Amino acid sequence: MASINNDDKTNMIKKSVISLLKYLFSSSLETNNSIMQTHIKELISALSWKYSESSCKTGSNKIGNPYWSEKAISQYLANESPVDLIHDHAIPRKLLIDWIIKNSRNCSENELQYFLGRYCFAVIITKGEDNELNKNHLKQKMPKQLADEKNYVFSLNEDPFERYKTATINYIKVNWIEDNKKWKMKIYS
Repeated sequence: MASINNDDKTNMIKKSVISLLKYLFSSSLETNNSIMQTHIKELISALSWKYSESSCKTGSNKIGNPYWSEKAISQYLANESPVDLIHDHAIPRKLLIDWIIKNSRNCSENELQYFLGRYCFAVIITKGEDNELNKNHLKQKMPKQLADEKNYVFSLNEDPFERYKTATINYIKVNWIEDNKKWKMKIYS
């Protein structure tokens, strides 16, 4: 059997997640039961994790990820290992899940693909940066949500990097290249 290249595998995973979400919401499931609601949230949580993880070219949830904080890059290069680094969803998964539940029945596969592509990805950060997000009450919330939690509704015009900007976590996009069967980070300034 021929092996699948990484880009094809990424696209297959993303299409699979979108198809499964559309299938989940196209059925006539009775969703006003609390047990069913819990199970749906768990399924969406797992699917959103798989979607964000698919951007990692190597099968790891860190190596190959395109977005890294500057401190995470320094720590990775110093240790040659992703140990003690965190795969942090740019938009907290609870907000992603809530949006998907609210909108998936009424949006097309293309709209769902746009939403996931724009908002369902991770930034690799250090434990110290994770603590900084917690200290600023941004681990599970967006900055606008902190300002007006009662009336906050996640919208499609939000900057997915706003939590990092508010917590002064510098991030960059990196590319990964395979060199002698080992993945190496390529940083562009």
